[in-house]
Amino acid sequence: MKAEANNNVGAEGTRPLAIGSVALTGRAVLAPMADVTDLPFRLLCREMGASLAVTEMVSSYGLIYENEKTEILMNSAPGDRPLSVQIFGGDPAVMAEAARRVEAEGADIVDVNMGCPVKKVACKGAGSALLKEPALAGEIISAMSNAVRIPVTVKIRSGWDAASVNAVDVARTLEAAGAKAIGIHPRTRAQSYSGDADWSVTRAVQAAVRIPVLGGGDVFSGDAARRLVRESGCAGVLVARGAIGAPWIFRDIARGDVSMPTIEERLAVAIRHIDLLVEHVSWSVAQHRVRRHLMAYAKGFRGAAEFRTQLFALKTPDDLKAATRAFFERTETASSEAA
Repeated sequence: MKAEANNNVGAEGTRPLAIGSVALTGRAVLAPMADVTDLPFRLLCREMGASLAVTEMVSSYGLIYENEKTEILMNSAPGDRPLSVQIFGGDPAVMAEAARRVEAEGADIVDVNMGCPVKKVACKGAGSALLKEPALAGEIISAMSNAVRIPVTVKIRSGWDAASVNAVDVARTLEAAGAKAIGIHPRTRAQSYSGDADWSVTRAVQAAVRIPVLGGGDVFSGDAARRLVRESGCAGVLVARGAIGAPWIFRDIARGDVSMPTIEERLAVAIRHIDLLVEHVSWSVAQHRVRRHLMAYAKGFRGAAEFRTQLFALKTPDDLKAATRAFFERTETASSEAA
């Protein structure tokens, strides 16, 4: 089921996409998500066709003070290239030093989170709070761009709230400060993840700057990715929640069609995900993360609720794999009988 990383997003994406000096093989990118885009999931999505996968967001202060948990978030592997590490913070000097550390660790791109709506991040002047202070946001990107040779990119939202949709002005400021690409989730901080993503904001941002703009928001299928590119003119697509439980979305984007995976293919991906977690993450962490993903793979199938309950009683990778195989085999048998 492995796909080529040539996600061209239909006829609109036939030109190569480059972020500064980093050339990508396609136009679909796995967006950073806390507690989701760890190394195993990034590797899995790359196998499905993602041309770039961004880490979970990393604290700039955690990097400087060499916090062990922070450094674990940057774990990588040969198949995880090119590597984009996302950091967050609100102090230009600290962010510049953190960028140096990211570069020293071998990252190809350093991304800045200016869109996180979570209160504990925004209340510290980081994440989406920087949308209220475009000048400071520009200072951060300028300091980082002057500190490293690798491209600096930024992920933003439409604005803080409906009364302050300023993504275009922020994007221009960031471009002038040295950003090499901008990702946008076209919802405001106040919206969080509610309502519909406003792709017209993405279109306005792409028209306002000369650097690549990666659009996201409500990309839950290959068809949605192609519509986003057509309607906004964005250079590439950020896939976030649409990849959870469905990493084959990158394959669909690459192929330009809608090809739902068979039950056998779903099972293969689920087992591969467990194996990657076992290989790259301590089991004390992996067993909590894998349950979330397995429940996502099973969503929509008969017996998913019982399967979810069962997962919490299982303690070993072999037990989880056995239960997953049994679930999908039952599902396949039921589908065959219904047919």
